[in-house]
Order: sequence, then structure tokens, then C-alpha cells
Amino acid sequence: YTLEDIAWGSIHMGAVAACQGTVPSAGGGRWANVAVPVMVGSTCDHTCAVFRDPNKYVCDSAVTLVGSLKHSTNIKQIAGYYYNYGCAMTHNIYTELNRSDSDSLKNWPYMTYCCCRYPS
Repeated sequence: YTLEDIAWGSIHMGAVAACQGTVPSAGGGRWANVAVPVMVGSTCDHTCAVFRDPNKYVCDSAVTLVGSLKHSTNIKQIAGYYYNYGCAMTHNIYTELNRSDSDSLKNWPYMTYCCCRYPS
């Protein structure tokens, strides 16, 4: 794996953890819940519904997050930022799908992920 791959993996783990924390039911359904990057120019409602055709997932939440690349050594050093814009907001820029591999190593690569669940 490259350093970029490891950085993307860290961002993905953050997205999964953020989804787990924002979903009121803590996730449910008969299949695993997923975090997927929002489609450019789309909403998470739409992204969840089409990412795994013909299985129609539903959006439980949408998280936009970024973490600091450096080790926090005191309480004044912020570890990261997050937003929950909801499932119906259209996203045009904060998505992994229009980024390069090296963007995972930049200090402020805000990314939006859709927290999708297969309905019971």
C-alpha cells in the first residue's frame, strides 16, 4: 500500500465512525450499513438509492468531515471538523469522487459521505 492508500483508509474509517455516531438507531437492517462517498452533484438520498442497484439503500445521515494530519499534543489543537448536512442537500465539491490520490495527504480535504442502510 502507498502512503496515500493508508491516508484514504484513515478517512474511510473516520467516515464509518461518524456514520455510526450520527445514526439514531446506531444502524439496523438485515445487511451491513455502509458509508459511501456522495456522488458529485447529487444528494445522499439519491446516492444511497442507486449505489448498489438493484438493492435500494436509504440514507440515514450525511457526514462531512476532515481530520488534522498532525498528532494533537494539547487540548487547543483541534483533531478535526465535521458537519451533518442531512440526506437531502446537494453536494458539488466535498466528495472523494472528484479528488486525486494525493488529496488524501492534504491538510483540509473535506469529504462528504453518505450513511446508507438497507431497509428491514
